[in-house]
Amino acid sequence: MSRGRVPVVSQASAPDCGAACVTMVLHAYGRRVPMREVREAVGSGRDGASLRRLREAAEGFGMEGRSLRLPPAMLADLALPLIAHWQGDHYVVVERMSERRVRIVDPAGGRRRMSMDDFTKGYSGHVLELVPAAPFRPGDYRPTATLGAFLRRLIAVAPGTLALVAGMSLLLQVAGLIPAGLTKVIVDEVIPDGRTDLLPLLAAGIAAVAVTQAVLLLVRGLMVAGLQARMDERLGSDFVGHLLSLPYAFFQRRLSGDLLTRIESTLTIRKVVTGRLVATVLDGGLVIGYLVVLLAISPPFALLAVLASLLRLAVVLTFYRPLRELMARDLVANGQTQGFVSQVLVGVATVKASGAEESAFGRWRTLYRQQLAISVRNERLRALNDGLLGAITAVSSLGLIWLAAALALSGSMTVGTALALVAVATAFLQPANSLMDSVEQIQILQTEFGRVQDVVDADPERSGSLVPERLTGRLTLEDVSFRYSTGGPLAVSGVTVDVQPGQKVALVGHTGAGKSTLGKLMIGLYATSGGRILLDGVPLEQYDLPAVRRRMGVVLQEPFLFSGSIRNAIALHQTDLPQEAVEEAARAAAIHDDIAAMPMGYGTYVGEGGNALSGGQRQRLALARALAARPAILFLDEATSHLDSETERRVEDNLRPLRCTRIVIAHRLSTVQDADLILVLHQGQVVEVGTHEELLDRDGRYRTLVETQLVSDRSLAGK
Repeated sequence: MSRGRVPVVSQASAPDCGAACVTMVLHAYGRRVPMREVREAVGSGRDGASLRRLREAAEGFGMEGRSLRLPPAMLADLALPLIAHWQGDHYVVVERMSERRVRIVDPAGGRRRMSMDDFTKGYSGHVLELVPAAPFRPGDYRPTATLGAFLRRLIAVAPGTLALVAGMSLLLQVAGLIPAGLTKVIVDEVIPDGRTDLLPLLAAGIAAVAVTQAVLLLVRGLMVAGLQARMDERLGSDFVGHLLSLPYAFFQRRLSGDLLTRIESTLTIRKVVTGRLVATVLDGGLVIGYLVVLLAISPPFALLAVLASLLRLAVVLTFYRPLRELMARDLVANGQTQGFVSQVLVGVATVKASGAEESAFGRWRTLYRQQLAISVRNERLRALNDGLLGAITAVSSLGLIWLAAALALSGSMTVGTALALVAVATAFLQPANSLMDSVEQIQILQTEFGRVQDVVDADPERSGSLVPERLTGRLTLEDVSFRYSTGGPLAVSGVTVDVQPGQKVALVGHTGAGKSTLGKLMIGLYATSGGRILLDGVPLEQYDLPAVRRRMGVVLQEPFLFSGSIRNAIALHQTDLPQEAVEEAARAAAIHDDIAAMPMGYGTYVGEGGNALSGGQRQRLALARALAARPAILFLDEATSHLDSETERRVEDNLRPLRCTRIVIAHRLSTVQDADLILVLHQGQVVEVGTHEELLDRDGRYRTLVETQLVSDRSLAGK
């Protein structure tokens, strides 16, 4: 079957490039499947996807595919478009090829033309050819979040206010016609007949019109300001609220800076809605009204005005697609640049300590120059578009004046009528031109919504409605497995364990054994790929997960502290937590003495991410924050790795009397010797289970870990 032009589908994150390419090929053949569904079929998790996974996903949507290893010269013999592996870690769609030129569609950079030599430098040698299978049914889809539904929800914030604003705008436009009538009266009656008696009346009319316009503009401006604030609140609340409801895996695939630019996109959408939506609706009505007046008075005038508008429309439609594609590329490039800047600022200590300022700056400059190159192309094309539109406007205005003069000289109408017609025709062209300009705003709206849609279309974290009054802390895993992407290797495989309330359970193993992944499964940050997890005998997915997590205490490897005082860092969401409870948690975490020694005590500012504190202080503050919630389950992932042995022992002594289940991940095995149960992991599987003494007696993997660590400790002691 014939294919259409390959549309640009931008990747939401680096691992999504393969899913975006499959989506583009499907769209080119008329199968308009949303990238969200393709991403789910591909299973592009944190590690991306192989060509095999892309082929299997495409076959699920009615395509036939074959993965090939070919030199560039042989690609032209394949069915285009095809997917090419690019620069070792990326995918692009090859849309057209000749002996000298190649046109690709890059999910990270849009449509590009390049020489065969440049293509050969980036091409990795592997391609995926996709063609429709028989039978193949093209079809459209109904996205979860459409632009129309999004706008209707936005308008529903204050439909009455919008109607009033529209009414005032209509009155302002009608008031703008009055000067045309006054011009006709002055030129045809007042000046020829010397009717000075009409001048005071005309002056009063002009003053009344001016005052009316000023009042309407003021009231409308005040109403629009209030409307914008309400829309901003609705957009911001809905978008950020939905963003925070998404699963943890969603954020692992995206840069925080890029997500920030998507939040900014909601504000751009609001500006377009409040700035152009009402005007566009009014402009359509005004164009029809003015055209009727022109046709009634002078059909030649109406014809010239319509021709000028059609000429503008032709220019706008010619530039519509390339401008929209460049705008989408510009937004993607901006998101990548902002994402990298965000990473540099968060990790500035590492950058400075490694002397990597020049490298970081070089990487930023490369991204920024790429963004600027796209912006310059966008602005140049827009300048050409605006130049042509400006020329049409100038020529049409002069043409209207010339036609008015010709009609007046021929005696077909009076000079006053001719001037009034020029005014009415100009009034017609203004909303007509405004309608053409709205096409640009539609481009902005569609492009910005495309970025917002990636978030809005994402499914919230699966969560039930059960809110437990209390938890005992029993945690049961039944044949639990997990993989980061569909078809990818199992990161956790067949884990079965029953943790009793109040037990201390340790997860140990070599680096990469799956300890942190299993821990995140236990607290519901990841959804299982197989098996199930029960909390107090109830499947975890039946609980309201945020409510359950508020009854858990979690300290991750690199704890994050929100900027503010130490007290706020410990209390977190418990704004009414008594000071006594804050200090009790700090004492249990062995951080109270450190805080008391600070000049401002619990009012001390921790800095962004806790960067004003040492690594050990951050860990203990995070532990205090977890303990302040009086958790039923305490999850500690290398929570004392930055502490010296003495401080670590004090923390362990303080935690031992707690009546809560403790899940502990530790490389330092001395901290888990008193555990009620030790799970030894290897390649995602629990290979040994028992107490410290039981595992030592078995002469297995745990004993090897202990002996290796003892040798290392003795070596350090000898030095």
